[in-house]
Amino acid sequence: MNFLNPAFLFGLSAAALPVAIHLFSRKKRKSIRWAATRFLAASVKKNQRHLQMDDLLLLALRCLLFGLFAFAFARPFFGAPPSAAPVSTEGPATHVLIVDASQSMKQSDGIQSRWELALTAADKMLADLPTGSEAALLVATDDVKPLVPAPTTDHSILRKSLQRALPTDSSSEFSAAIARATAILGQQPERRGIITLFTDNQAVGWRKSSAVAGIMAQAGDRVTLRVHPIGGSPAPNLAVTAVKLNAAAAAGGQRLDCEGVVGNFSDTDALDVPVFISLDEQPPQGQKTIAKIAAHGSASIAFTVTLPADGYHTITISVQPDALSADDARSVAFRVLDTFRVLVVDGQGAASGVAGDSYFLRNSLAPVEPAALADYFVKITAVPASQTGTLRLDDYHLVVLANVPRLNGALATDLQPFLAGGGAALVLAGPDLDVADYNEKFGPLAGVKFGAVQTLAKPVGFQTKDYVHPLVAAWNDPAYGTFANVRFQKRLPMTVETSATIRPQVVLAYGDNSPALVETRMGEGRLWIFGSTGNTLWNNFPLRPAFVGLLSRMVTTVTGGKARELNPAVGQPFVFPVAAAWLNKEFSLLKPGQTGEPSFVGVIERSDRGPLLKSNPTDAAGSYAVFVKDAEEKPALRFAVQSDPEESDLAQVTPDRLKAFAITGEPAEGPADAVFPAKKGNPIDWFLALTLIALLVGIGESVFSRFCSEAR
Repeated sequence: MNFLNPAFLFGLSAAALPVAIHLFSRKKRKSIRWAATRFLAASVKKNQRHLQMDDLLLLALRCLLFGLFAFAFARPFFGAPPSAAPVSTEGPATHVLIVDASQSMKQSDGIQSRWELALTAADKMLADLPTGSEAALLVATDDVKPLVPAPTTDHSILRKSLQRALPTDSSSEFSAAIARATAILGQQPERRGIITLFTDNQAVGWRKSSAVAGIMAQAGDRVTLRVHPIGGSPAPNLAVTAVKLNAAAAAGGQRLDCEGVVGNFSDTDALDVPVFISLDEQPPQGQKTIAKIAAHGSASIAFTVTLPADGYHTITISVQPDALSADDARSVAFRVLDTFRVLVVDGQGAASGVAGDSYFLRNSLAPVEPAALADYFVKITAVPASQTGTLRLDDYHLVVLANVPRLNGALATDLQPFLAGGGAALVLAGPDLDVADYNEKFGPLAGVKFGAVQTLAKPVGFQTKDYVHPLVAAWNDPAYGTFANVRFQKRLPMTVETSATIRPQVVLAYGDNSPALVETRMGEGRLWIFGSTGNTLWNNFPLRPAFVGLLSRMVTTVTGGKARELNPAVGQPFVFPVAAAWLNKEFSLLKPGQTGEPSFVGVIERSDRGPLLKSNPTDAAGSYAVFVKDAEEKPALRFAVQSDPEESDLAQVTPDRLKAFAITGEPAEGPADAVFPAKKGNPIDWFLALTLIALLVGIGESVFSRFCSEAR
């Protein structure tokens, strides 16, 4: 048993009043003996017992009457407290309004978006609040943004802040906003708290429903959650959910294959869907048609584009606008290189011809006919190890060291800064490699140390399955090729040493599970160390197609290494290392859909990664252009912000799903529109029953008291 108003239990002490009155009102009798009393004694004694019984019964009825009224007003109940009626906006209540600003709220019926409807509903609620009522205002996505974080009685500030709010392309998830609201209300424990959430009730927003249930349970019965549904049933929705570049090694003038994925978030099939592709926010360069996209399914479509000159660019794939136009297009940013420059250092000094350590490497890095080399985007410079003293490593994207005996000249002084600045290097073992020199100069930096040359009694191959590292994960698909036909007769065994700052990863292992190829991230760059030769002296790997494929994947990784930084998620800032010449330069942004002059953002500052361009957190998906003051390129950079594809599923939460996290009820008309929290079980409130019993006891006491008076 619990009580809604436990303070009234102190009223039980009033049951002592009839007892006190009875005791203090008893008259003291004086006994006078006279002769005739002895004949009345027996009769008086018998009548006195009846009177005492009547008095005790009246006393009990009066005590019961006081006790019943005290108990009734304490509101005892079994189960959970009743919550059938909405809490009025009148009285000492503090309100927190939460407006859903996720991408799905941009859905429109052609006249008004759900965001506009939500603002109207929230503004009406603020207008209807009684004078003196306090309220705070939050905006919710997958995070929470306080517009008016502290409750205020100035409703004009709340309404102005509401009208300045803007929707975003973020996904929805309400637990953080509801937790923030209960924390605000917890600062005023003496007042009732009412949280009102204005949302289209998209199911995705309630994916952490158990967390919401826990938050409301912890807040207790003093806080009520109201969910104000906005708009009716969702409209059918087509969305571009992904754009994939099938070759991240992009070079100017080359043809690039890409793929768009279109999702159908409706109950009917979508037929003859036109899909468009454009470059750098220009008019569409191509159009194709998807014949059919099944209900609640998706379909892919391939495009090929000719890339522009060196620089940062975006590709956008789109469909025709529908009720939710925000997800009808998706962009991806990438960098185009005029050339990909590779420096190959040959340990034996044979920088050309079929001899030496670099022959297979040079031909596999540029796998085209000699006549086509001039037009191929990979440009190779091969030098003997004895001529590295005057090299500038910063002129290259990838440095390959094939059986280089010792790290001398530029290799000793410039290799670490080259890697930290975003370059890549591949070290291949060989009989001339000075193990002690490498372990001294390279071991602490790479987290890899070589052992003495091993001649294997029985040739060993690579691992044949379970490729985890992204560089080789493609070989999990047999159609991509195989490592199974590679054999090694000799190798330099490698020991991988992980520390707090250096975390080398095994890319490929031998069949005996020892490391064959290891990658270490060094600043913005990558270092790969291979435990065997790049020619056929110790193995047959260069004769296998997988050798060309692996080197191609390395080139792809280097050119596309910053793809994630160029494509942040909505809500994240754009953070990108830039050239030293841009340090302290002002930069501005042109956002998706923005026309005219770009908006000033800030200044490029120094960081431990070098000069760093960092924007404010993004709120819109799509293609952005970055303009740096005095930079030759216009724009200097492009990046593309990615929205959550799940936000395109406009399906609404079901009533059963609401009950699962203890939110029940149907919205009603008026400012008290709400769905309220209710506890499990069927609560029984005994107020009316106890009040009725108390009235019956009171009537019984009056009748019995009158009867007793007449009897005396």
